[in-house]
Amino acid sequence: MKPDGTIRNFSTLSLFHSFTFAISLTGLIAHPASTNQPPEWARTARLAGSETLGWWLTDSQLDAFIAEHHAQNISVLLIWADAEQAYVLTSAELEYLRKVAQKAHALDPPMSVIVYLAPLEQVSVDVDMDKNGQVDPGKHSVYSDHPGWVQVGIDGRPAVFYGSYAFWLGPHDEDAWVCPNDPEWRGLEIAAFAKVGATGIDGVWWDRPEFLSDLGTPKWRDQWACHCSDCKALFQQEKGAEIPGTVDFADSTWRSWIEWRFAKMGKLISDCRAAARRKSPGFVIFNEFYERADWYSTEAGFSSLRSRSSNDGVAHEWEVRTPPNKMKYFDWKSDLFTYRSYRGFDRERPSWVLAYSQSVEAAKTLASTQLQAGCNFYEVKYYQMVPSIDKTFRTKVFAWIRDNEAGYYSGDLTPYANVGVYYSEPSIHWIDAPSRGNDDVYEEFQGLGILLGEMHVTYVVLTPDQLTSLDSFDAIVLPNAATMSDAELAAFTAYVRGGGTLVSTAETSLYDASGQRRSNYGLSAVFGASYPATGTVVNNFGSGRSIFTPRRFGQDYFAAVKPGSPNTVTSKEKKIRAEFISGLWDKTSLQPIVSLTGREWIAVDPFYSDSKIVLHVSNYKNIKGPQEKPVPDSGVTLDIRLPDGFSATSATATELLEDSKSLTLTFPQTGVARVVFGIKNHVLIEIPGSRDAPAWPRGSCGRR
Repeated sequence: MKPDGTIRNFSTLSLFHSFTFAISLTGLIAHPASTNQPPEWARTARLAGSETLGWWLTDSQLDAFIAEHHAQNISVLLIWADAEQAYVLTSAELEYLRKVAQKAHALDPPMSVIVYLAPLEQVSVDVDMDKNGQVDPGKHSVYSDHPGWVQVGIDGRPAVFYGSYAFWLGPHDEDAWVCPNDPEWRGLEIAAFAKVGATGIDGVWWDRPEFLSDLGTPKWRDQWACHCSDCKALFQQEKGAEIPGTVDFADSTWRSWIEWRFAKMGKLISDCRAAARRKSPGFVIFNEFYERADWYSTEAGFSSLRSRSSNDGVAHEWEVRTPPNKMKYFDWKSDLFTYRSYRGFDRERPSWVLAYSQSVEAAKTLASTQLQAGCNFYEVKYYQMVPSIDKTFRTKVFAWIRDNEAGYYSGDLTPYANVGVYYSEPSIHWIDAPSRGNDDVYEEFQGLGILLGEMHVTYVVLTPDQLTSLDSFDAIVLPNAATMSDAELAAFTAYVRGGGTLVSTAETSLYDASGQRRSNYGLSAVFGASYPATGTVVNNFGSGRSIFTPRRFGQDYFAAVKPGSPNTVTSKEKKIRAEFISGLWDKTSLQPIVSLTGREWIAVDPFYSDSKIVLHVSNYKNIKGPQEKPVPDSGVTLDIRLPDGFSATSATATELLEDSKSLTLTFPQTGVARVVFGIKNHVLIEIPGSRDAPAWPRGSCGRR
């Protein structure tokens, strides 16, 4: 559909819209109840994009194409219409959505269907044929017809661009980014979502729900949209203040505006979903977002944590390396921690991940890494959203995941972890974002996560809305949790006083909740140290212990392993790890849940239910680009500490794409089970048993 005046978005059949991101937390520790519990099909999703589907196909053609996708063991199919904004969808396209959903739901087993939309990015095709950066006379575009719709930067420039500055755009296209607060456009889009819901389709894959920050010509990295008249009036009405005209994180009004942007983006998503649910109560929205745990979310006005009440989940778009077949050992280990972080952010909701491969062997490692963390695998070829790496591989890997999904996505599974790694999102917003790229908080968090993984520490990623769950863990790690509210200070103080162990680094608690510097650490009494501390300080506090160092171990480690850059396992990496273990970790006196002799290349994530222990195990031995697969490892000896009263007599191991095999289960000492196995890519180990005790407390993996 391409006549003048018709808006069409070319922004995908390729990947996302940006250049370039624990342990599986299915049923994580206690957390605030969510009103947005996704349906079963979303929790166990095996995802892929549709090929050659469109509203112009006959019923028989649709039947054939849908059957072909179903035969590949896809459980959730992503489809496209010509338009990628709901208000532009024609009656023919809406009928197409209805037909696809109806036909897919009638299959055995049913296949769910979601449609791709990118409501805020609107591309007008071939409107600037002379490439002069303006719409040609007699032609129409979003900006020419609706200039008041678009986002506006801090210096007054509109978010409108021309030409193929991004790969999904044609040389004569206009790319306009709409403001989520424009009342005219907002009303049209929300009303159109009701029509989408009425088709019976299962939901929408909503790409880039954000205020523009990283695209455009020149790039908008310093524009902090949106400063349009609609935003100015609405902010004045709701907050009684003007939007600041300069970037100043010390200004309380600027910080209020940053928070307001998150709320407004969430309100748009929530209102669109509510409109669709009036027609279809089970309708879901998954937002695609390029997310690592850094300050990109501050600029964009969207994050997994801030959107929990607005959507049904996040489709995490993640790829930092180009091309992915050049990935090395610590690239994979860093990505594994990123996926574990997603599970920490998403918790009871699924973590869909859109990442990319160029070969079957690389795809196996990618699937292994995502399954290791408990994420949902989207099978696709680099760097797009539709083509398969290999349809035979897709069919086999999705069949294997389907047959073993209870070991990854069962609501009965809880991470068997005695350590929590705390993610301080406010520190990202108020410390990293103002520094514009120093990434002090992010790199400390990411680096310590990778480091703890190399040590086989079993952990989950915790977030600020889980302060009531701290007592579930023997130790909490605070990786430069620089900003802390009074509630956080009280919770961590009570945690240590009650017998917990706190491991803190860098500037933890040196800033208040708004990022303003305190004269001393907020946890000074717990640390047994005043600012500026020098060296590691061990302090017994109440019934617990604090171990604090001003050293940025995580940032040092992150710099040593350099994810995304040429790297190998170096002596510097090993030196930092040894210093962390001897200087900090050994002082915790924690009893490990899993033990391996060496073999840091093996990743282990344990889980439990009332009737079994489950271990996700992945192998990264000697993996380095362009080699795309690990070297198989044999004779891997793994010990796991059994919970009190748990009895087991058998174990099985299921290698990725293979059948289950029995393992010999031995008990080298009381309360410890041992399995010995071989591994190629990824193994699911299951130890059935029973527990002579009341039901296990959900998430209580450490202190009772």
